[in-house]
Amino acid sequence: MRVSSLVALGCLVVLAILAVVFRGFVFDRIDAYSQWSSGFTAAKTPAEAMEKFREAIRQRRYKWAASYCTKDYADLLMKCNESAARVGTEIDLIDTYMKNKGLQKDRAIVLLHNLDPFPMNFKVVGAPKVTGDRAVGAFAWEPIGLSNPNVDVNGDAKYLEVAMFQNVLAPRAQMGTIDLVKEGDAWKLNIVPSQAMFQSVAHFNDRWRTYYSTMGEFITYMNNGRYDSPQAFETEVLDTLKKCKPS
Repeated sequence: MRVSSLVALGCLVVLAILAVVFRGFVFDRIDAYSQWSSGFTAAKTPAEAMEKFREAIRQRRYKWAASYCTKDYADLLMKCNESAARVGTEIDLIDTYMKNKGLQKDRAIVLLHNLDPFPMNFKVVGAPKVTGDRAVGAFAWEPIGLSNPNVDVNGDAKYLEVAMFQNVLAPRAQMGTIDLVKEGDAWKLNIVPSQAMFQSVAHFNDRWRTYYSTMGEFITYMNNGRYDSPQAFETEVLDTLKKCKPS
């Protein structure tokens, strides 16, 4: 092999190594610019922190949402940035198809909602009350469009991996009263994760790929399928979720 060929090969190897080493750094810089250019800059008020957090969650940009939270909860959001976004996006695709085709059934709606790492049906309630460098605000859950708000899905539990159907990133116990603190010039949500939330997130991150791939297969089938009734579609959704449970 000629010296020039060896040099060229060596350069390619070096470039490949650099690409691997700096891949995360480059992607982080691109994402940071995208966040800034999309208006997700530091929150100057408690109200702005809550609104931007909510909008980042609605866009399934968990890393962006983390920038509006104090460290412990921000770390959880960062850990789930990819897993929650991918699973959540597939839930959105199924949910949108179901609604556009008039195929809604309560059990399918509830189970997909429960699988969602952080459901998007919440809103800011009122204006935060500010006292110095601290504030208190509130989020509230909105209805998810059930024909029977009291639908019971407990009977499905034995067929499902219940630990995945916990809205693992949603701080349910604190949604009604959100504490905020000022760090430097920026306001942040001071959400304190419970030990159960840490465990739920760890489990979700261990198992999300199974749900992502299984739902992905269903979505391909769904887009090519024809359903003669909402019940038929609901049965397919439930069968897909059941397949994800470890044997």
